[in-house]
Amino acid sequence: MRWHDPASPGIYRHLLAQAGTEPPAALLVSCNPFDIAGAGAAGMRTAWCKRQPDALFDPRGPRPDYVISSLSELASILPAS
Repeated sequence: MRWHDPASPGIYRHLLAQAGTEPPAALLVSCNPFDIAGAGAAGMRTAWCKRQPDALFDPRGPRPDYVISSLSELASILPAS
């Protein structure tokens, strides 16, 4: 298995291809700014789980579409089924 830079959009494009999903239809949730940067560069919507109130987002990458402090807040982001 080859190692991939987590901020590289290629790994997220691969995920989308495997899932048969277009980028705007996907939402990546992570507490890691590098995941947000890579997924955002691939065109995915992103939600940064800011678990620590004093955490700072990495200013080098794309900003997340959403900032949440716990996974329970996802209900307000996800469409009702």
